[in-house]
Amino acid sequence: MPRKRYTAEQIIRYLRQAEVLSSQHKSVSEICREIDVSENTYYRWKKEYGGMGVHQATPKQERSINQNSSAS
Repeated sequence: MPRKRYTAEQIIRYLRQAEVLSSQHKSVSEICREIDVSENTYYRWKKEYGGMGVHQATPKQERSINQNSSAS
């Protein structure tokens, strides 16, 4: 079964939904069940995309390339 690929915008949308569920005192396992991802994926997304807005959702590799080119 092939892996699902999510865009950065979709990931941020899921993380926002997870924040709402968390504010409703749901556990991480319940949140992951609601957004249909594993706990490992949730924590990885939170580490990489947590606190970002949709306008900041360029892929990490692309951001580092842009930073390197602007530093020159």
